Amino acid sequence: MDVSDTTAIKEFKDHIADYRCDITEVVCLDEFKASTIAGEYALIIGDPVTGKILDVLSYRKQDYIYYYFKSTSVKSIKQVKYIVTDLLESYRTICNSLFWDSILIADRFN
Repeated sequence: MDVSDTTAIKEFKDHIADYRCDITEVVCLDEFKASTIAGEYALIIGDPVTGKILDVLSYRKQDYIYYYFKSTSVKSIKQVKYIVTDLLESYRTICNSLFWDSILIADRFN
């Protein structure tokens, strides 16, 4: 269509909604290998009780994840009781700074 990559991305972003699932009482955070523009790893946010994927972030760096959860409502954050994740420092920092009412649980692989 003789359109640059930048123009196509801009047009796509202009017509896409910023959808976000509700956070549940138990949240699981884990990275997985993915080839994204942002990096080699992405982050999956899931509910281990129901087995549902709540969201997938294209980047697993601390600042990116912090901004994602910081833009979530305080009500949603306060309802989280348990966070299951590996013991990566950036995940622990986010959990301690945003999810102050929740308990951090190491996943079974750690």
